[in-house]
Amino acid sequence: MSIADKSILVLNSLGLMIGSDVIYSEGAVMDLLATLIRLCEAQTTIFLAGELRNDAVLEYFLDSAMKEFNIGRVDQSQWHPDYCTPRVVIYVLVKK
Repeated sequence: MSIADKSILVLNSLGLMIGSDVIYSEGAVMDLLATLIRLCEAQTTIFLAGELRNDAVLEYFLDSAMKEFNIGRVDQSQWHPDYCTPRVVIYVLVKK
């Protein structure tokens, strides 16, 4: 087993993945999803936060991700008031 594989096992045992500004390029969407699927177990919760920049890329990511994940959105009423902005979103993904 390689060091990378051992690192993946450690990540999986935590049950939580956090990403910020990782949805930015249509060309990288499938690689990002493949990585999330590989690292994710049934009990893993993924939080992805990012600034809303490109609606087409975000829609492509969400449409593709819905095939493998249940997706929710953290309502800004649950955020600290200093960080609320209509330009940022936080998604929660759990493997189906």
